[in-house]
Amino acid sequence: MDFRLSAEESAFAESVRRFAREELAAGALQRAHDAKYPWETAQKIARQGLMGIAFPESEGGAGGTLMDSVIAIEEVALACPRSADIVQAGNFGPIRTFVEYASASQKARFLDDLLAGRSLISLERPLRRPPSPVRNASITSESSTVRSSIAHLSNNTSTRIR
Repeated sequence: MDFRLSAEESAFAESVRRFAREELAAGALQRAHDAKYPWETAQKIARQGLMGIAFPESEGGAGGTLMDSVIAIEEVALACPRSADIVQAGNFGPIRTFVEYASASQKARFLDDLLAGRSLISLERPLRRPPSPVRNASITSESSTVRSSIAHLSNNTSTRIR
């Protein structure tokens, strides 16, 4: 099996590496120890196009591959691990679930801010009882029996997506 990057992937890796060295390496130690979420860094990463890399362009993503997302995380992590967490959160986990299953109105309301680094998203699954309709909202799919709540966090203010 050949694990070498293609020429296109290598060029992408180099561009992300350069960005990370020039824009993220300075302040990496401070970000690593700061309890506050680095909103300015998230927005800088978003402006570089490193959020939603593998999401379809029609959804506001870059239309890249999952491998492109992994390459970006790896290259950013070499300069600033905390910034790599931001790239990871902007490409995998709850945001992928949101892009896949949210309604058009939910995407219109929240996706731009998520991909611009102005908000965060988290998923939770109730372990014992269903979420209260007042406190939690659910996104369901006809093909799925799992109900997951999506919480939207923007500048430390939590909002449940409806």
